Amino acid sequence: MGDLCKQVFETGLAEHKRRDKEVNCFFSGQNETVIEYQQKALPILANFEQQHKERTVDMRRLSDRELLKVKINQCNDEINQLCKGLMTLEFQMVGQLEDITKRLDINISEMVGYFTEMVQGIYPF
Repeated sequence: MGDLCKQVFETGLAEHKRRDKEVNCFFSGQNETVIEYQQKALPILANFEQQHKERTVDMRRLSDRELLKVKINQCNDEINQLCKGLMTLEFQMVGQLEDITKRLDINISEMVGYFTEMVQGIYPF
């Protein structure tokens, strides 16, 4: 019985290391995904910010109220486009993170199932 317990213990430690490795890979993949999408968003934001500064300077120079209203509407359109672009990136990122999470769930479930079957094989009921 002691040898069987030792075998279960040693196998359990090995399986624990595999699960730890899988979880670490999950967090690494998650971080890489977030960084990737942040890097995609940075140029979009920088471009918008530069254009916004230029538009703001132009609008301050305007004295015609009608032309100012047109420029403000153009700015609102640009803001809406920025929002849509960033939301698209965010939805893509969330989808990728969901895929990573599903893979972790499947892999951990398979590892636990394997360990459970192995233990049941050692201790037949």
